[in-house]
Amino acid sequence: MKQEDRTPEVKDPQIIARRSPGPSGWRRALPIVAFVGFGVLLGVATLSSDHLGLTRSAGQADARAGQSSDRAASGAGVGVRDVDPANKPRREYVASVMEIDHLRELAGAGVSPLSEFRAGRREWLQTAVKLEDLDWVAKKRISCGRQYGAGMSEDCTYRLEVVVEPTDVEEGTVVYSRAVIAGEETGEAEPACVEFARCTAGARLSAKMPIPPGTKEPFGVRHNLSSGKPPAVWLDPDQMEKEAASADEAVQWNEQYATDADTDYRISTLSNLAKYLRKKAIELRNEPAT
Repeated sequence: MKQEDRTPEVKDPQIIARRSPGPSGWRRALPIVAFVGFGVLLGVATLSSDHLGLTRSAGQADARAGQSSDRAASGAGVGVRDVDPANKPRREYVASVMEIDHLRELAGAGVSPLSEFRAGRREWLQTAVKLEDLDWVAKKRISCGRQYGAGMSEDCTYRLEVVVEPTDVEEGTVVYSRAVIAGEETGEAEPACVEFARCTAGARLSAKMPIPPGTKEPFGVRHNLSSGKPPAVWLDPDQMEKEAASADEAVQWNEQYATDADTDYRISTLSNLAKYLRKKAIELRNEPAT
């Protein structure tokens, strides 16, 4: 059954983790890592020579940021690359022998893994966490940002709809992907946003992801996102390390004091975020001086 996604859409990154203070009364904000309520993060950001990329999901956490989860790259010299019209992002991507109409139907009826998890179906936890992992399909997503990010003056809000086919025990492969962009039909969406969102949809094709145990049939998944340019501080490796340390502290706090239903989701997502930020800090430090 399709779970209705009632997560509100969030466009602006919020400065983090609002959580009730534990016995220690600690309630430190995580500056750049945006958290909305108990949901989790990420807005688009690309570090090092990546000038747009992460992704921040939109909504309480279903959208969270995403670098969902990026804001201004502050004059990092980003430029839109010339793209051969023949290689422009497509409206849909297919890697399946299933009938295209069936794939479209499955994608349209897709579930939100985070909504499923919050409805008490814990078997969707790992799928929801993977969708928020900035390291997942990162290279391809960042490539999309390099090509189209500079042409976006506002955050790009869209929904990715994919079809996942079980290909191993508790693992599936994305065999169909498309982007539904806010304002595209009315002409309000920026052309660069449309191209970026479609390119991001292509980045997910053939990607692997965890799926609920016992899943034997292809199924649809939807994921709301809002992407923008990265904050200038995300180009500072020292700042990256501080953000990673803050994420680690948030993990420890949640492990000790949090008891709400989203605890495991938050812990896993924060842990992935800390790893990603440290990885990007290393890349920044190793980048040749220009």
